[in-house]
Amino acid sequence: MMSRSHPDGDPAPATRALPRPIALGPDEGLPLLDILTAGRLIHDEPGLPAVRVLRHCRDFGYLVVRVQLTGPPAVFRCPGRLTYQTEWVDPQDHTGWTVTVSGPAQRITNGYQQARYRLMLHAGPQTSHEHLLRIRPDNVTGYRLTRAPA
Repeated sequence: MMSRSHPDGDPAPATRALPRPIALGPDEGLPLLDILTAGRLIHDEPGLPAVRVLRHCRDFGYLVVRVQLTGPPAVFRCPGRLTYQTEWVDPQDHTGWTVTVSGPAQRITNGYQQARYRLMLHAGPQTSHEHLLRIRPDNVTGYRLTRAPA
């Protein structure tokens, strides 16, 4: 019997077990947000895409995200609650993790706080199309994707 393989020599996907998700608690999931600086804001605000790729940082228990809109600045209104997701998946073996955070959100309008977060997020000069949002995580779900035996 001939075995199938990819051109790069790895076994065919059908012969490999799929990664198994293992639930992470909030104490395990939140620190993973510090590893990466980008993720997706998921919301259902009318007139805006349901998913937006953003930069983020954590500060004193809050998740701060930077939103850059392509349309007129008047279009954006911060919804009362937001969901943010990020993950890291190894391209070779498809193991890694995913973390989703949701909670009450507010727009950051204080000039000092804006300047501070812009430095933390490595942001350029502020434009009228940019907004900083603060999410207080009250629901954190995460999964580690592993091939380790149960």
